[in-house]
Formats: sequence, structure tokens, C-alpha cells
Amino acid sequence: MVIKQIRNSFGNNDIWISVDETTDRLGRCIAHLVIGKLSSEEAVRPFLLALKQLDKTKSNTISRFLNESLALLWPKGTEDKKVKWFVSDGTSYMIKTDTNLKCLNYLDVNGIISNVKTIFLKAPIRVDFYKNSLPNTPLPPEPVLIRWGTWIQAALFYADHFHVLKQVVMSLEATDAQCIKKAQEFLNKANVKNELLYIKTHFKIIADAIEQLETIGLKLNQSVEIVEKVYTSLKNTPGKVGEMAFQNVLYLLKKNPGYDFICSVNNVICGAAAAGTSKEVEAVELNSAHTLPLPPKRKCKSTELAAETDETSVLSLSELQRLVLLEQLKLIKMQQKEIENKRERE
Repeated sequence: MVIKQIRNSFGNNDIWISVDETTDRLGRCIAHLVIGKLSSEEAVRPFLLALKQLDKTKSNTISRFLNESLALLWPKGTEDKKVKWFVSDGTSYMIKTDTNLKCLNYLDVNGIISNVKTIFLKAPIRVDFYKNSLPNTPLPPEPVLIRWGTWIQAALFYADHFHVLKQVVMSLEATDAQCIKKAQEFLNKANVKNELLYIKTHFKIIADAIEQLETIGLKLNQSVEIVEKVYTSLKNTPGKVGEMAFQNVLYLLKKNPGYDFICSVNNVICGAAAAGTSKEVEAVELNSAHTLPLPPKRKCKSTELAAETDETSVLSLSELQRLVLLEQLKLIKMQQKEIENKRERE
């Protein structure tokens, strides 16, 4: 029933698709196919059409998953020509930058983030002590592997609350837990405060850009503008770490010819195309390309649901699929209500 309603919501419109793989909290590789209707008038909420657990994420397994998933939407296999755009991940270079900052350059900062998180994890007495000591300060954020940019967001939190957090952690007894001892050692490092301020000054733009690119309804020109803004900012970031971050972005963008093509399409749409625009771009159907997203994984709530299984609840793939179907039904009803409200206003 859900597949039928999704099919009916698309009608005769062309669609864009995005295939990606997410590792959930149980370590399972879950492939998911997100599809969206191309509209010349406005961006439309996408759907999570299918998800499947994969043993290996190779090109042939992803291709097989894609073909099987599209067969759900069009069992007769006669509508594949409606797929006009295959959209790859629009923020992969930012993920790489986020990972490099954490793993290669700021081990002391990472030590603070990981150990302070552990201090208050499943420790209600310490949590109560924290809340009583800092009633107006939220608990330190917990970076999540499947949530892009969360490590930088955590670093920003420590930059803003460094002194008060240090007072709380230093007041704990180091012999109570190894994570307390390690956190105190990292917090006492001479340069760690300066490192946090450097991250806040120059790399906050990455976390902000990822959040902006997750916005449903973002137009292609807006997405490209966000990417270019990050590129320019990192290019002008001083210091060795800034140079490493920029070179990493430069390498990944050059490695991805699809991004140049998207920029060419965007130039045509915005009326800024050069005289030598390639025939390939000219041949593309541009009528609805301005609503094409550069979608991160969190484009729809159901993809989050597939990735963020509670680590205390081992859900089977079939249970995950049922949960996703429920979310899709909610989304379909929401879209129907939006259409009805629009008609009433008109």
C-alpha cells in the first residue's frame, strides 16, 4: 500500500534518486534508496523507498540493490526512463574534513570529548552533580559516528564552556574511573584551550554548512553556494591545519567530476553559463533541475530511523523496515495535508 501511494504521488513526473550506505549503532551496513519528485515549481519532500542490510558495500551489491528497489516502484520495469538524476553525496568532502580534524590533528581535543562523554554516560549520580553545578548548561554533546559534523559541534560546545566544564570535571575524584583521570589530564594540557578556539574560529562553518545542506526544499543554487562558501573559507584559513583541510577538500572535489557537472548545470540555470557550455549540459533537462538537492543522509526522518537504532534494542531488518513504512505513511499523510491546505489558500 505504501509503495502504491508513493507511486501515485509521483504521477507522471520525473524523479531523482540517491543511494547511500549507513552504518547503524550495531555496526550493520544498511543501504537505502531515497527518491524525490522533480518539480519545476518547488522542491518536494523525498521518500525512503527501500533499505537493505549488506554484507559488503561494493559497486555490484549497490547496483543490485538499486535495481531491486526500483523494481518495487515500477514492477513492469517500463518507467526507468523517469529517473533523470542520480545524486551522489553532497557533503562527503566535509565529512572527510571533520574526520581529519579529529583523527590527525587534535588528539587532545578528541581525548576531552570522548572521555568527558564517558564520564556522564549511564552515570546518574554524576549527571545530577553536573546539573546542580551547571543548571543553565546542557550536558556535553555526544558525537555520533553516523551524524556528520557532530564532532565539530562537540568541540564548539567545549570551546564555549571550557572553564566551567573543567571546574566540574576537576572536582570529581580521579580514582573513581579511568575516564575521569584521562579527562583531567587532557583538560590540563597547556594548548588545548587554544586548539578549541582555533576550531571554533575556522571550522564552525563546516558544521553549519552540513546543517544547511540537510534542509528539505533547498534549491540547487543554494546548495552550490553553501559548498563554495566552505571552499573559500577553508582556502583562506591560516595555519598548517587549515592548509591540510583545504588541500583535502581540493583533492576530493577534483576527484569528483560530478560536482563540476552540477556546477555547470547550476550556471545554466542561474544564467551565468559561459559561451563554451558543453553539449552534455545543454542536453540535460533543466526545467526542474533548480529544485535538485545535494542530499546528505538525513534528508528524511526515516533514514535517521534506519541508522539510529537504540544500541540496547537489537532490531531485525524486517522490524526496521516496518518502522520505516510507518514513517512513510506519516510523510504521505503530511504531504496530502499540505496539498489540501494549498488548494484551500488558492
